[in-house]
Amino acid sequence: MINKLKEYKSLGVILLIAFLIRLIVAIPIFQDAGNMLQNDSPSYLKVADNLYQGNGYSNCPTAPYYKDVLRTPTYPMLIAGTKIFMEDIRVIFFMQLLLDLFTLIIIYRIGTRLFTRKAGLIGGLLYAISIINVVMCAEVLAETSFVFLTVLSLYLVSEKQKYLLGGLALGLAVLCKPIGLYLVFLYALYILITNKGFKAICLVFFPFMILVGGWMLRNQSITNSLTISSISSYNLFAYNANMVLSHKSGTPESILRDDRIKEVYKQTKGELGDYSGHYDYIDKFGSAGKETIIENLGLYVFLHLKNSINCLIPGVHYVLELYGKTEGKRGTMDVLRKEGLISATKAYFDNRWWSLVVMIPWIFCWATMLVTATLGGIKIMRRRKWELVVLLILPGLYFLFISGPAAEPRFGALIAPYFCLLGGYYLGGYDRVKT
Repeated sequence: MINKLKEYKSLGVILLIAFLIRLIVAIPIFQDAGNMLQNDSPSYLKVADNLYQGNGYSNCPTAPYYKDVLRTPTYPMLIAGTKIFMEDIRVIFFMQLLLDLFTLIIIYRIGTRLFTRKAGLIGGLLYAISIINVVMCAEVLAETSFVFLTVLSLYLVSEKQKYLLGGLALGLAVLCKPIGLYLVFLYALYILITNKGFKAICLVFFPFMILVGGWMLRNQSITNSLTISSISSYNLFAYNANMVLSHKSGTPESILRDDRIKEVYKQTKGELGDYSGHYDYIDKFGSAGKETIIENLGLYVFLHLKNSINCLIPGVHYVLELYGKTEGKRGTMDVLRKEGLISATKAYFDNRWWSLVVMIPWIFCWATMLVTATLGGIKIMRRRKWELVVLLILPGLYFLFISGPAAEPRFGALIAPYFCLLGGYYLGGYDRVKT
């Protein structure tokens, strides 16, 4: 009983640390709500606003409200739900703060059940101070909601064996960010390895297919393309294929991207954003992107893997931008891909190194998580715990490498829960390893 009380007290302290850090980082949004906005934010907010006002699922600012196929529905619906309480977008921060604290609790529960209470607490602490997850709470972006739903699905499938609910949570996660689409196959592999039976796989797939498949069929009825989101074909064209062409021609990616998109829009009636009611751009982007990648497959694979590592860059610049200490400069990602991290950092901070120095403790925390996660993963592999490989290592690697040329530091938020658990596993057993 005493040990239980100590355990819950420790968890309470970690939750308090997480709460205070997120609140402090969010101070600028209480001074100006506009600090919450990133490039993707307006499209989420407009769909949510139209839903709340009864204009349907549309990104259009005025009538006629053409149906939107750019944004998947989970996050806009969550935002629309917050409008019941307050129309000020700062209420989104409190919603995301609550979800992130629940994520931390679930990480603790998973770590405790898979390893030890100590490992669970350390995993929770690593997540509490994970810089990118902290700052994402203060941004109008889908990362925080997506992470909560994926971690919840992991807990329901692996620990509670609530396969139907796990499939439902994963389906909602994919309709939050389509990047998680193939995670369901890792769950199926885990169920096979642990001999839970074919019925369990069906129970996971059933709600998942109803949600995700239903949304894709909805999009097909609108666009004649079976797609989960128009962003998929756009990324294929504007990032994946564009990366290859930029590498071959030497033209900066941002400049080449703008020129190539303009050429496509000369041939189509519709544009990304779905303001016109025409969706022919989806097939055009998709076919042109695939053609370029197939023709340069070897080079593409190399560049894809190389650029995926950008997810591991600590996202301290998001905090600095939030506080107005630095400003994202166009072309920084081009420098990063061609000249490396040091040159990109110089270009971004433009001799204002003091602002980066202030973030050193957080960078150290992020690096600690990455190193201990690697060591924890190696430890699991050496002990041949294949069910843990499938549950923690493969999903972490999946989110690391799936983004490719579209990868940026905020995608590290998707990787963090798995790496925190691996880091907690390693650090939680360090006393035994030392002995």
